[in-house]
Amino acid sequence: MLWFFLEFSYIQHNNGIFSYVFQHKDHLGNVRLSYAENTASAEETVFSDGFERGTVIGEVIGAVAGTKGANVATKAITTSLKANKAVNVFRVFGGDAKASGFSWTPKDPRGVANFRDAAGLPSGGASGAMNTAESLIQGTVKNKNIIQRRSALPLDGNKGGLPEYIIDPKNVNVKSTTKMN
Repeated sequence: MLWFFLEFSYIQHNNGIFSYVFQHKDHLGNVRLSYAENTASAEETVFSDGFERGTVIGEVIGAVAGTKGANVATKAITTSLKANKAVNVFRVFGGDAKASGFSWTPKDPRGVANFRDAAGLPSGGASGAMNTAESLIQGTVKNKNIIQRRSALPLDGNKGGLPEYIIDPKNVNVKSTTKMN
């Protein structure tokens, strides 16, 4: 069996992988928008025949939104899906820097040349603090729980610039904690 139909969606079976496809239907029961997770690229895929101008629903949505309804619906659904999407995050700590800090990065530190410099880690200079980077936490966090995205700030002579996420550590699903070399 390739399809399992539910009232507002269906489950598709493809090469041993089950995927959930949600559908939005108009008042006549016509499928107007379908969306699912694209497991090949870990992105969301939105399929739509659109709320076209000239149709009643397209004109109503277009008038309310001031743009084509399909674009508004697609953007809203994609935004909602991405908010709940989990992303990998990493945190190095040790010395004055504790595991429960708010600075994380989406880049695996083990693959970044001169990580200390790129991450702008405190090194006992003007900040008076020291992150010895002895340990590494690897985890996941939902996009909606990332407080801020920025480039790491320079500190104690370290340049910074590495992508940095500010996250409340309570929102991180820790997968592993290991010692750094």
